[in-house]
Amino acid sequence: GPDAYSVAIYGKPSLTDPWMFQWNGHHLGLNITVVGREQVLSPTLTGAFPSTYVNDAGATVKVMENETGRAFKLMNSLTPAQQSQAVLKFIVQDLVLGPGRDGQVIQPEGLKGSAMTAPQKAMLLDLTAAWVNILPPKAAMAKLAEISSHLDETYFAWSGETSVGERAYFRVQGPTVFIEYAPQVNVPVGPGPGGGAGIPPANANPPAPGAANGAFQQNAAPPASENLITRERDPN
Repeated sequence: GPDAYSVAIYGKPSLTDPWMFQWNGHHLGLNITVVGREQVLSPTLTGAFPSTYVNDAGATVKVMENETGRAFKLMNSLTPAQQSQAVLKFIVQDLVLGPGRDGQVIQPEGLKGSAMTAPQKAMLLDLTAAWVNILPPKAAMAKLAEISSHLDETYFAWSGETSVGERAYFRVQGPTVFIEYAPQVNVPVGPGPGGGAGIPPANANPPAPGAANGAFQQNAAPPASENLITRERDPN
């Protein structure tokens, strides 16, 4: 349920030796590996169930709107020729590297960063920041600088509708980043049971239909060699 969370510590907390803190539960999973002053978030789940709700002030809140909004902004900035490269030749309705597939790799697909304009590259970096900024500011800035240095080799792939708010899968894949966001099909959208977004963390069971989550992952290694992997599923 929404109040069911667990906390675990792997290893012995130390100022010098590696150890890990884990927070896991209802559409949220945090795995933080600590080595001295360095912290690596790997993997981290962020999600929502339901994905849309009405708050106490009566306003409708779309939980994943920030993340998806950046992706739609980039997609709709592309020219028809660029979109034809970005759009995959097959339908993707679930995560390619979902639960149980940790450590696997896939070939980059879609539109390469080197084929984007400077403003489009900025949007691509801004899209990754929607997840990278989960990190503390100093670590997030370092990670974004690392991703930025490889933008020309970073790919943006898309499957689905291009109108804002429609179901769409997208992926960002580069030398030091992998973000995957997939729609959950056949799930009612809205504030009641069944609406939602996401995947479970790798160490949890898949959600029942209508559940919603996403995951952000970096290799549990010093920041100089870390990779970022984010996985999301959203029916909106």
